[in-house]
Amino acid sequence: MQYMHRRTHMPQYKLDLVQITPKNIGQVRVLNLNCFPIQYKDPFYEQLLANAQFVRLGYFADCLVGTVGCKIESKKFYIMTLGVLENYRRFGFATQLLDWAMGTARSEELSEIVLHVQTNNEAAIEFYKKNGFHVERTENDYYPQLTPSSALYLVKRL
Repeated sequence: MQYMHRRTHMPQYKLDLVQITPKNIGQVRVLNLNCFPIQYKDPFYEQLLANAQFVRLGYFADCLVGTVGCKIESKKFYIMTLGVLENYRRFGFATQLLDWAMGTARSEELSEIVLHVQTNNEAAIEFYKKNGFHVERTENDYYPQLTPSSALYLVKRL
């Protein structure tokens, strides 16, 4: 019996995208604790709520599996976070979240999407490069609480 590897033969599943609210911010906190090496503090979540029109939660089968949080910064669309729970990766969910972010940036008539990625996060770097981002620079000590502390600054022109 031959088994198919799920990465190459997995069908596309659709996320339900929902705006962040004070009622679901607790779910975002839990998701972020499971997706990122940083424990975000209250001001970060206040910023997400302040930019709610640029934040989406991705639900699959009524379960929060991913989120993207963005803001407009210096006339660029900045992706603060884009994360998918580990067990739900490689199903196209991150791509759906990124597609939403790109569409939103275009609707805001912005010409660039930018973000930071820790230099050792090879999976994220590969994902963004595959989606048309390029490394503009390396920023040392961007994540002072992490090892390595450096980040890549990635840019995609729309």
